[in-house]
Amino acid sequence: MIREVMGKLTLILAWLVLPVHGFSALTLESYLQQVREKHGGWAAARATSEGALLRAGEASLLVKPALFSTLSYLNDAKPTANSAFLGSKTLYYGYSLGVSQLTRFGLQGKLSYNLSHTALSDVNPLFIAEPSYYEVRPTLELIQSLWRNAWGTETTAQEKVVSAQALGTSFLEAFKAKQWLVEAEGAYWGLSAAREMVAVQKDSLDRALRIKDWSARRVRLGLADRSDLLQAEAALLVRKLEWQASIDEEGSASRQFNSFRGLQSSEVSESLPPMRHDLGKDVSMPTRAGMRLDVKAAEQLNRLAEANAELSRHRNLPQLDLSASFSLNGKDTELGAVVAQSIKTDKPSVAVGMKFLTPLDVGTLSDNRSGYEKEKKGAHLNFQRKVFEQDQQWNDLTTKFTDAKTRLGLAFEIEKAQKEKLDYEKDRHSRGRTTTYHVLMFEQDFALAQAMRIKAQVEILRISALMKLFSNDT
Repeated sequence: MIREVMGKLTLILAWLVLPVHGFSALTLESYLQQVREKHGGWAAARATSEGALLRAGEASLLVKPALFSTLSYLNDAKPTANSAFLGSKTLYYGYSLGVSQLTRFGLQGKLSYNLSHTALSDVNPLFIAEPSYYEVRPTLELIQSLWRNAWGTETTAQEKVVSAQALGTSFLEAFKAKQWLVEAEGAYWGLSAAREMVAVQKDSLDRALRIKDWSARRVRLGLADRSDLLQAEAALLVRKLEWQASIDEEGSASRQFNSFRGLQSSEVSESLPPMRHDLGKDVSMPTRAGMRLDVKAAEQLNRLAEANAELSRHRNLPQLDLSASFSLNGKDTELGAVVAQSIKTDKPSVAVGMKFLTPLDVGTLSDNRSGYEKEKKGAHLNFQRKVFEQDQQWNDLTTKFTDAKTRLGLAFEIEKAQKEKLDYEKDRHSRGRTTTYHVLMFEQDFALAQAMRIKAQVEILRISALMKLFSNDT
């Protein structure tokens, strides 16, 4: 009875353990999701890119309406030149509220409402009949640039500077984030291949051990020379060395694998899906989607340099502004009365003026302009070079991908031929029709063919990952 219960428990445990082990296989997408969550560099680049993209619209604030307000208070008790008119003390408070806007054609407008109260102490009522009074002035002010920012050229250049800086940062950081994921994908396939190589080398080691035991048995029976055994033992040591090297390589690949998900460890507890024997045959070339992100960043730097040169040219032009203002006025001792007066047009104020300002250091202005022009030229040349390198790298990766596909096909054929050769030679060896040396050499040839096939598979996968830098995949 106890034995029957134990048997059932063992069966239940087996069914419980097997699914857990099966579900522990870490897929590429799951691993990349861990990288997105745990890799500080990727998170930083992503956040910076998104933040810069959001602030690209900051440039439009230059030509958007703005609310302004002022509040002032004065308590002035200093001696005055004429106390009969100015009194011995002045109390004043004022408040203004308005909206201002700069247009893209260089016109700056302000519409404001100004309210103030003034109280004079100890004035002579014969000269100042109303020592305490309110003033209200609704005012419209207009300033039109006629030279420096004529038709808003400087404003437009400022918008381009702010926008290009933000977009350039956004594209460059997005490219960095994409690079992290591409490198992480390479690390994933690197670990998968390293584990596959450990399995290959272990199989090779097991075969060498069986051949060594078989040779030892033949020597004991006097059916073979001791040189065959010595040769088998030497081959076994070589296989142990190769197996240990593959284990060391797996440890290195594991550390790199873990580093991308923020772990400092040489152990990867999860299992990876086993590499299919035909993996790589069905990998298609990623589709190129226009300009690469780092090239887009260079394009924005070129745009920034152009805008800076334009901005410098207009910023250092002589300033000639035409200004005009129109106000309605109200003044009374009662607040309600003065507010009512402020909407009447019988007491308007009109002012018109012109302002001129020009820099005199012509030499510095010339150097400044030349400097910006050189930076503009450099940014344009850099952008052209980036476009050239992008096209060259894509063509190079395309050629490498095609060549790697060809090599993989040959590697499959070589592996198949080496396997058939090894199986045939082992059969001949079991019948005493060939030497241990030939079996060992054929076994080594098969192991090398397996390694060649795995290397070709990983090469295709890594090239495919690099080509994603040119696609819309993230």
